[in-house]
Amino acid sequence: MKLHFKIPNGLKNEVNRELALSKYAFQRGELQMAWRYLERAHILGQAYPYEHTQTHWHMMKFAFAIKNAKEFLGQI
Repeated sequence: MKLHFKIPNGLKNEVNRELALSKYAFQRGELQMAWRYLERAHILGQAYPYEHTQTHWHMMKFAFAIKNAKEFLGQI
C-alpha cells in the first residue's frame, strides 16, 4: 500500500462524515453502529497517515469509554 500525505478533500469529507456518524451513534447508545462507522473511517483514511492516526485515536477513545481494555491496548 502506498502512503499519501495529502488526502483529497472529497475523501477527507467522507472520513469526517464517518467519524461524526460514529459519535452520533455512540451518543444514542448504538455501540455496534458507532464501531462500524469507525471501521469505515479507518478504511477510507488508511493510506493517509494523519487520518489513519486520527481514526485510531477515536477508536481508542471509544474502547476507553466502553471499558474494553483489550481493544484500548490494541489501538495503542
